[in-house]
Amino acid sequence: MNSLIKKIIITAMFITIILTGITTVNAATTTISLSSNDKIVAGGTITININVSSPVYGISTKLAYDKDAFESVTVASSVATSANLANNTIVIDSETAMPAGTIGTITLKVKSTISKNEAVVSLSNVKATDESLNTQTLNSPNITLKTNANSTPNN
Repeated sequence: MNSLIKKIIITAMFITIILTGITTVNAATTTISLSSNDKIVAGGTITININVSSPVYGISTKLAYDKDAFESVTVASSVATSANLANNTIVIDSETAMPAGTIGTITLKVKSTISKNEAVVSLSNVKATDESLNTQTLNSPNITLKTNANSTPNN
């Protein structure tokens, strides 16, 4: 009888170990995108929204833009504690989780002597801190801004 109980306990423990290994839960992956309805106009400004698919506490990313088309760039956020741009690196941080959606904006001043019909703005090496305070590497979005049509996100 004791041997039967031991076999049942060992079998139950074995099944529990197997089920525990099978039922691991993966966290949702956050994605980042860029969007804008602005058109390139000589001497004007372009505003690009930085959007995330799930809440984050912060992001850092490398910004690249066409220096033949734009003469200056600034970064801002209405939901973050801080939004900074230094050496083409954007850092947006918050003391609390920023909700999914637009977490910041990039504003570019278009050169008054622009001769191009389109220009690309892109983010690379994107790192985000999620609600579990884990850092994950995100996709690298870009957007093509045009003179005669709405911009085209290429996420």
